[in-house]
Amino acid sequence: MSETERKRGRPATGTTPKRYFRADDELWARIGTAAELSNETVSEYLRRVLDKDSARVIKKHGKPKV
Repeated sequence: MSETERKRGRPATGTTPKRYFRADDELWARIGTAAELSNETVSEYLRRVLDKDSARVIKKHGKPKV
């Protein structure tokens, strides 16, 4: 592809892979409210909360032996 040719569509915005999970409307609303009250985006809020809790669980139980 030459410099003048461009791919169609929206350009990539980041390098972090997207992950998906299911959440009912009530949970999603609570997450949105908590993120807003924390002055964070939903993504920032979820990353922070999941990082903190997963570290807590691993510290308490140790890493599984695989």
